[in-house]
Amino acid sequence: CNPKRYTFASKKNFDGTENKLNLYNIVPKGQNCDMVLTYLQPEILTDEEYKELVNSETYIFLYKEGPEEFEKKYISKELYVFDTKLDFSDTNIISLPNNLTSHLVELYCKNCASLAELPDNLGTICPNLNILSVSGCSSLMKLPDNLPHNLKILDCSYCNSFIKLPDNLPPNLLKLYCGGCELLKELPDNLGTTCPRLSILNCSFLPNLTKLPDKLPSNLVELNCRDSENLIQLPDNLGTSCSNLKKLYCFNCILLKKLPNNLPRDLITLSCVNCPFLEKLPNKLGQTYPNLSELDYHNCEGLEKLPD
Repeated sequence: CNPKRYTFASKKNFDGTENKLNLYNIVPKGQNCDMVLTYLQPEILTDEEYKELVNSETYIFLYKEGPEEFEKKYISKELYVFDTKLDFSDTNIISLPNNLTSHLVELYCKNCASLAELPDNLGTICPNLNILSVSGCSSLMKLPDNLPHNLKILDCSYCNSFIKLPDNLPPNLLKLYCGGCELLKELPDNLGTTCPRLSILNCSFLPNLTKLPDKLPSNLVELNCRDSENLIQLPDNLGTSCSNLKKLYCFNCILLKKLPNNLPRDLITLSCVNCPFLEKLPNKLGQTYPNLSELDYHNCEGLEKLPD
């Protein structure tokens, strides 16, 4: 069997117990051939030592009967990355390896507090990337303008230094999670044009967001803007521009004054709890929106009248 090659990042030194679960997650079950893994330990290295490690050292782990049985051997001075899924989550990694593979489909860097940037040419070197998660990367200020064209899921939520999304997000994007980015003030104005296939948009917990783009993606099924305390209004054309919308969450948007007169006709869930300045809901909700099965509007003291 030809060796399969992987990259592995860990917070701690390899001890056979601490990292067992992580290794088991990336090593295929039943695989009985040698695999090359790059073992990164960024939290105990200086920047120069880290760069030297990334560019030079490779270890081999022999996969035997189960994940408990690994033998570590130094084998060469080359770095190989041929995996389709890499997970650097919860490590102190500073930057990504400079030779990511074009085969990469999923890249996870959740809660990497020291990760300050992604490669500018990520879209070129990883053209097949479908999933990118950098959730909780508190030092990350922005994403590359050149994101992979085929990216389908982007999670950049809870990046506290994050200030801006790229103007041209990938056209095949299906799900965008950018909630909890405290410094993010706006979403791209052209979101509806550049991401026509987007079905889930989570822009919750954005304290500096005051409005959404006038044109949202027509394929949108779920819109979550809850706990965006400075959000004043939703797009007036929401009912026509997002005719496929099924779920709308805007609770705890304490400055929200009104909902669009025309909501999407196939709406199933509408939650606007604790919006004290909300003055009215659309008339004849039951007749106009026959599929509406979940309606929650308690603690909306400003409502002039309850819906029919």
